[in-house]
Amino acid sequence: MSGISIKEQINKNGMSENSCVSTEIGIVSLLTEIDGDEIFCKVSLDNSDEKKTANKNKNSNLNFKEKFTFPIDSKEKVLTYKLFSASHPEESIGELEVPLFILNIENEEINQIIEGEENNQE
Repeated sequence: MSGISIKEQINKNGMSENSCVSTEIGIVSLLTEIDGDEIFCKVSLDNSDEKKTANKNKNSNLNFKEKFTFPIDSKEKVLTYKLFSASHPEESIGELEVPLFILNIENEEINQIIEGEENNQE
């Protein structure tokens, strides 16, 4: 019997060429009154390749179930989550930055709950 050996190519940062990070926003709690009836989120990796959730009614359960995947070549990247009102889509009402190196990413899925700051423009 002969065996087959496959060795994955690893870059200088210890990551394979197919490495990626996936994220799901989940439930968002609003702490102040927001103008408009609908809310949506945008997620980006290092402020590029921005991805948007569907709009949700702010008076219902704000559970964003979309899963977003970004290719990565290093843990020196930052996921940015921004919350918007559909009536003012150019102005973020809340934002959170998550550096990947704090997530201790290995070859496993992790679930973390991270709280962010709310932008209060008043």
